[in-house]
Amino acid sequence: MQFIVNIQAGGAIHLNEDFNLITRTILQAVNQPGPVSNSRQSGLGNLNKTLFLSPAKIKGFTWGVGPIFVFPAKTNDELGSNIFRAGLSAVMVSPNQGSLAAPFPGCVAIPRNNKGLPE
Repeated sequence: MQFIVNIQAGGAIHLNEDFNLITRTILQAVNQPGPVSNSRQSGLGNLNKTLFLSPAKIKGFTWGVGPIFVFPAKTNDELGSNIFRAGLSAVMVSPNQGSLAAPFPGCVAIPRNNKGLPE
């Protein structure tokens, strides 16, 4: 069985009267079965950083769009890749009794070799 703990940090930076920059960082701590019977692999996965440009004034719901970056930060070869990736991400946020419920979909480009396989 694989165990993953997401270490997350985020916040908003007020850019001007109209826009905020919302940041979200995720680093995974992973513990999973190893390649040898009865063994385990533990460590950190890759670092995910998302930046959302969002309206400063929220009326019912708000949105954000921006880049997502995946930085190689793994501490074990089996827990991530050595490839820097980047793509686009978008979010729609709806206030719900003092909390925020938000999906964070992202589209990340995966470099491919001349045979069409991930590098």
